Amino acid sequence: MGGITPTPPGSVKGEGEQLHQTVIVRVPNWLGDAVMSLPALRGLRAACPDDRLTVLAHRSVAPLYDAVREVDEVIEFDLKTAAGKRAAAAELRRRDFARGVVFPNSWSAAWLFARAGVRNILGYNKRPPP
Repeated sequence: MGGITPTPPGSVKGEGEQLHQTVIVRVPNWLGDAVMSLPALRGLRAACPDDRLTVLAHRSVAPLYDAVREVDEVIEFDLKTAAGKRAAAAELRRRDFARGVVFPNSWSAAWLFARAGVRNILGYNKRPPP
């Protein structure tokens, strides 16, 4: 099957015809939780070695993720205020991420990705299905 494959938004072409996705990861705001999220980021990198991993982090923990080699980019916002969350959602919408992973077990973290138009969101739901 030859021809040109269109590149979906939030994706980049690598070498050849292989399509690489950009994954946005919402990480915890608290330093201890952020440190405990590092093995999960490493696992995500191992599972998706060719994808671009972008982290959305509160300004208090962003420097930690800047030092993590598995992370390709850190987007820093004040995620503890409504205005900061609105600004972050607008930036994510502008960048058109196709896939997102939510580490914090909070409704507002998942809501931010939904508001930003992230099409495929993966996260933990502590409530059992009905």
